[in-house]
Amino acid sequence: MDFRDIATVLEYLDGKTQTLPSGVTVDVRRDTPAPSAQSRSAPPKPEGVLVRAPCPGRVVPASGPGVVREGETIGEIQCGRRRVAIIAPITGHVGQWFFESGQFVEFDQALVVLKRSPLHRRAGGREA
Repeated sequence: MDFRDIATVLEYLDGKTQTLPSGVTVDVRRDTPAPSAQSRSAPPKPEGVLVRAPCPGRVVPASGPGVVREGETIGEIQCGRRRVAIIAPITGHVGQWFFESGQFVEFDQALVVLKRSPLHRRAGGREA
């Protein structure tokens, strides 16, 4: 079977043609309907956000586990003479850091997981 025959079989399965190449049979069972887009379940929402290193350097966590708000500094990376802040992308609970203070990390390496807080604060001080 060459590529043209395979293309013809695919067209047959898609309903674009009614003929098959000579010597080719297709057993299509239509006992169960194909799942529709509506019947598929939505993927589960992630429980947290993985915070990654913005640059290579030595990691310095600001503190241990605790709750932080979106935009707060949770640590920093010492990249040579400069210090780059590690900013919390969401409001949540800082879990266990994957590195100890002073350890070297590479760019985009996972540092810590921020677990979503059950009560997110919106701008203006209202609870979500």
